[in-house]
Amino acid sequence: MRARLLILALSLVALSGMGCTGSSDADTPPTQSAVLPIVYGEDDREEYFEVDDPALQRIARRRAVALMTADTLVTRADRVELDTPSLLDKRGLCEGARFAEQPAAAVCSGFLVDERTVLTAGHCALAFSCDELRIVRSYFYTEPDVLAPIRTKDVFSCDRIVAHKHSGRGAAIDLDYAFIRLERPVAGLGAEMPLRGPDDPLEGGEPLTLFGCSEGVPLKIDRAGRVVDPRLDSRDFFVADFDAFVGDSGGAVLDSTGKLVGVDVRGGIDYAPTEDGCSTTVVQPDDPAVPGEQVTYAFEAFDALCRSAPETPACCTIEKVCPAAEPTPSDGCSFVPNRREPSGGSPPLGSWIIVAIALRRRWTHRAQRSRNADGA
Repeated sequence: MRARLLILALSLVALSGMGCTGSSDADTPPTQSAVLPIVYGEDDREEYFEVDDPALQRIARRRAVALMTADTLVTRADRVELDTPSLLDKRGLCEGARFAEQPAAAVCSGFLVDERTVLTAGHCALAFSCDELRIVRSYFYTEPDVLAPIRTKDVFSCDRIVAHKHSGRGAAIDLDYAFIRLERPVAGLGAEMPLRGPDDPLEGGEPLTLFGCSEGVPLKIDRAGRVVDPRLDSRDFFVADFDAFVGDSGGAVLDSTGKLVGVDVRGGIDYAPTEDGCSTTVVQPDDPAVPGEQVTYAFEAFDALCRSAPETPACCTIEKVCPAAEPTPSDGCSFVPNRREPSGGSPPLGSWIIVAIALRRRWTHRAQRSRNADGA
């Protein structure tokens, strides 16, 4: 059985629930944690340049983003520099810890679902004002110790939050997602991102890939995750066993076919001090009984997005992105709810509107034909 990495920690300040992928309490930004880490097996996180799958590299390069605060970024001409401590200094790690010398600039992760919309965790979007947030592309290593250049065109401001939910601990339906609208579109995004819907349920043991900025460092990709519990009865989140830390919250989770299946939101909390006064990890065998990472189902997030903002481009490629939908006769898009609707009863209001528009157009067309015939 594949070994996995999970860190259990005493958190000084946390973002939500079990800890928002290492933290807990929705209205507080991620901060340093006191640490008592436990690593289950090997650390499977890879750098962008280490991934030998061109399709995954393309997705990472085009769609994976880091959420940072504006005061972390310094603009010099058309280049953007990072004003941030290393992970070693930020977390007080022991010498030899992985990625310790890398910059720890990200507060959360995100994923572009269309040219103006970023999917992330709800607690990430709620922890900062829109004015504070910057969405940054090209935050990855192209080769050992060489960061991709971040240019001004790679940095985007938050225009507004178009849909979000952070249910919090104890909610019957526990959802944690947000969609951030960018102030300008992203160029060269490519084809639409396919979404895995509720009609194709996850199975235990399915392979998963996580894209995230672990501990705030440049993008890491974990291709060795597995579904631990799909939670098909509730379908609000599923449990997985990839290697995630603070900063991975909001990271996209893809299935083996490349479909977007979820957004990472919670997991074991990170780090505890050693007798030497630094933080380290302890390796133990993988154990399915140990709680894993919790991942909000992506189709639930898109359900809310396409209800509240059906004009969003991701909803206008509805057959590929949203779980269930049909086009309207207008230029917009109509999203049909995919679950939790009572059986029987009247169709939803949106359906009646669509029917009314179609009937009206048909009646107008027939009336015009009749007038033309009378005038002939």
